[in-house]
Amino acid sequence: MTVNDNRIKFRQIVCFLEVARYQSVSRAAESLNMAQSAVSRALADLEAITGARLTERSKRGSRLTDLGEKFYQFAAPGAAQIRQAYAALQPSEQAESTIVVGTLPEAVSLMPQALTEMRRAAPRTVLRVLHGTNADHMTMLRHGDLTFVIGRIAGSDLLTGLSFEHLYSERVTCVVRAGHPLQGSEPIPPGELAQMRLVLHQPETIIRAETDRFLFSQGVSRLDDAIETDSMALARRLVIDDDRVWIAPEGVVSRDLETGDLSELAVSGWRIDASVGITTDPRRRLTLVEERFLGIIRTIAKNRIMTEML
Repeated sequence: MTVNDNRIKFRQIVCFLEVARYQSVSRAAESLNMAQSAVSRALADLEAITGARLTERSKRGSRLTDLGEKFYQFAAPGAAQIRQAYAALQPSEQAESTIVVGTLPEAVSLMPQALTEMRRAAPRTVLRVLHGTNADHMTMLRHGDLTFVIGRIAGSDLLTGLSFEHLYSERVTCVVRAGHPLQGSEPIPPGELAQMRLVLHQPETIIRAETDRFLFSQGVSRLDDAIETDSMALARRLVIDDDRVWIAPEGVVSRDLETGDLSELAVSGWRIDASVGITTDPRRRLTLVEERFLGIIRTIAKNRIMTEML
């Protein structure tokens, strides 16, 4: 297949990427503030130039074909690089870089310090932090909407084409409010969790998958009363006000454990932990200010490990 590169327009690439992101021409048009017909025309022109069918209609909207998936793998980071190149041409007095970080719950313990130190080191840099699931973050990272992701390692299916750098290992724990009837009790059998009023992360998260795997290995296949949320503020209130048991990353609840507002619930044989680190797209070249931020995060993580060893 021969492609005349001179005929491909950046606008066509952007339209293609938005359709890939939303799997819908109408939603892509809304995101770009364009007419739906204009987005459809841009896609048709791009397919005519490349000589390949990149998208196809389905009952749920528009999805990428196999060739569309291959094209997307190169187009997404390429578009992000072009935006970076344009930003680099802005006059220095107007230049203002933006770092968009995707974070998972276990990153909470290190991000406040990292953001504070980065603000001092690069006061003109806009720091934007987005919460979401690993699946959402990996898609956004490939699309160029995230600079990098801090959190628990994603599954192998989500990490394809991306790079993961290990920072530290963090365990998941069960916590209850101070004064809870089970506080300080002997370790309970894992099976008893099935009858308890729980707060869990959403099913598509890595933490939930690991929790479900452990419980299933202990013969627990059904939970009688569980509320699923990734809102840490809501989960905390449910534990304190509603006597629920919260299964959460240790870093998320470490401050409450130190102050005594929450207490760990001992569960026999409980052991859930995983690698926490930085996920990046190796096809996207990081700027000096982005590398500086990663350096700050690495230093904080290293100091944390050294402190825990003392």
